[in-house]
Amino acid sequence: MMMNKATQEFAGAVTAVFWNIDTCPIPRGVDARRVGPCMKRYLEKLGYTGPLTMNVFGTLIDTPAEHLEAVSSTGFLLRIDPYGSKSLTAYMFRWANKQNPPPANIMVITNSRYAAIPLCKLQGEGYNVITPYPLGPASRTRAWKRFLRAESKALDKDYPIETVESSWVCQVCYGLTGRGFDNFTTHISSQGHADKELDWITPAAPLKRRKPMTKADEETDEETTEEETDHKFRPRRLSHSHLKKAMFASPSWEPGEKKRPRA
Repeated sequence: MMMNKATQEFAGAVTAVFWNIDTCPIPRGVDARRVGPCMKRYLEKLGYTGPLTMNVFGTLIDTPAEHLEAVSSTGFLLRIDPYGSKSLTAYMFRWANKQNPPPANIMVITNSRYAAIPLCKLQGEGYNVITPYPLGPASRTRAWKRFLRAESKALDKDYPIETVESSWVCQVCYGLTGRGFDNFTTHISSQGHADKELDWITPAAPLKRRKPMTKADEETDEETTEEETDHKFRPRRLSHSHLKKAMFASPSWEPGEKKRPRA
């Protein structure tokens, strides 16, 4: 298992955990309430004693509600994101560059090998990156499970599991925030949230190249009837199973600053 023991410079610095629960779900047999305490104990064991914030993000479609309630009640901020795991880089850089200059620590839980490049960039800017296991596809099935099970077993039965009120941010609804898990479930089941989901998955009509209009073209264009315009694309509501299969382009902006798709 990888170790990132704290140096004097980073021991008391702020630490943020970014956990991609879509690609690194809670393994079978692991108590979801112990994930937060396991990560806290792991950081303490390495010598990190500064302020800690923990974020769990993803589309959250396939994550059982009881898991979300358990992790959010033990200190994780729930982040519903239409781009799921593709938003990791944006979250890290937003947290680092806008709120927490070096020295600061970033701990990442993901199975993406592509996270290595932005993490190296953050290291180059003076941040300390904590990776409890090698990043890559194997982390979904082996490394993440081994890490969590090992830490869970090592967790003292007397180690306190402190509970707090759940907090969440819905990036689907352009940064809407809330508190309380009941409010969270009510929100994601609401018609308003479902309508916003369509904003992210409805494709924009492709632009067609047109030749310069002639006089005859202009006259023909003016004669277009209402019946002819009825063939324009109309979005249809998609179920959660369809939403799961939708492919989202990686965002070029940061979470919290997402541009509203064109109507």
